[in-house]
Amino acid sequence: MRIPLLGLLALFPFMACTGDTTADSGTSDSGATATDADADTDADSDSDTDADGDSDSDSDSDTDADGDADGDTDSDTDADSEINKIQNGTYKEGDSVTFSGVVSSPDAGFAFFVSDTDGGPYSGVWVYYNSADDWAHTVSQGDAVTITGEMLEFPEGSAPDTITEIVIAAHADMSITGTGTLPDPTVLTTSELSDPTTQEMYESTLVQIRNATVTGPATEENYYEWEVDSAVLVDDLFYQEIPEVGATYTSITGPLYYSFGSFKIVPRNAGDLSK
Repeated sequence: MRIPLLGLLALFPFMACTGDTTADSGTSDSGATATDADADTDADSDSDTDADGDSDSDSDSDTDADGDADGDTDSDTDADSEINKIQNGTYKEGDSVTFSGVVSSPDAGFAFFVSDTDGGPYSGVWVYYNSADDWAHTVSQGDAVTITGEMLEFPEGSAPDTITEIVIAAHADMSITGTGTLPDPTVLTTSELSDPTTQEMYESTLVQIRNATVTGPATEENYYEWEVDSAVLVDDLFYQEIPEVGATYTSITGPLYYSFGSFKIVPRNAGDLSK
């Protein structure tokens, strides 16, 4: 016996439902059955609940958990620089790393700072070359460089109380490629710069504090370090100034260095100390 189509649908109402013909049983947010073959509630073929085709839970097409389309874990749309990866934990101690940047300090006679031109958190690194017996480079602030070296923490075995450094083994592991653009310093308050989390973020980067008052003297006993606002140390690694207690500075600028158990700003020249 031939049954009209409408009659057939009336006998078997489940055949009138709209749904997929695949093996999952999920439904979309609106209550409609999903049309893909996985076991989640969206319409793509992966196992998460967003609508893209990757395996994370955000809505972009990369495989990290942030909402942008690059492959790193922050929320911006650019890929992290190698210096940023050195400082943010992407690389492990002992890894060989090749990176480029601009020399952002004078040469201390055994090491110097290198920065990304954009500045900001995780944008600088301390480069130690004193282990290279054949070292013959003359390094100047502003040089654009490409460097290959081993990522280490100094002093060894003292983490987290260390500075991350790149150790160059030979003269050939660095090339000076031209002149770079120095980053602008990041302006922070002395309160911010005395916070351990902020210190780690800005280790080896160019920073600046403003309207600071000298509260601790520079003496031979403390290696001519001096203190401002009872919070931040200033060191003479590159340039020495011995201010009076109570003196005020409009701004103090320099890389944020770590040594002898403390973070400190290291002004590069007289211009970094404005009164």
